[in-house]
Amino acid sequence: MKDRISFNLRRMVIERDGLRCVYCDLDLTNSEVHLDHVVPESKGGNTSFDNLQVTCRKCNLEKGILTEDEFVNKLRTRALNILGRIGNGGGKRDRTDDL
Repeated sequence: MKDRISFNLRRMVIERDGLRCVYCDLDLTNSEVHLDHVVPESKGGNTSFDNLQVTCRKCNLEKGILTEDEFVNKLRTRALNILGRIGNGGGKRDRTDDL
């Protein structure tokens, strides 16, 4: 069962992180803030100041039950794949790529 995040704890996390998603840096209003568990509750994480962070809805839902490290690695891999496609003409391989 998920622990309820108290108003006071929510306020403290927002004061620490600001109204910005820790992953994508999106500016948020107070009502747009999602509090994310760094270590998900399903993996033993608790609902505490040190285990909560400010995220946007999109990042929080995409992160799901991944740990912060797993999610950051997923984002890094995605970015490298995009940069790789851009770097070689949109993903089209040239015969000279293997030389």
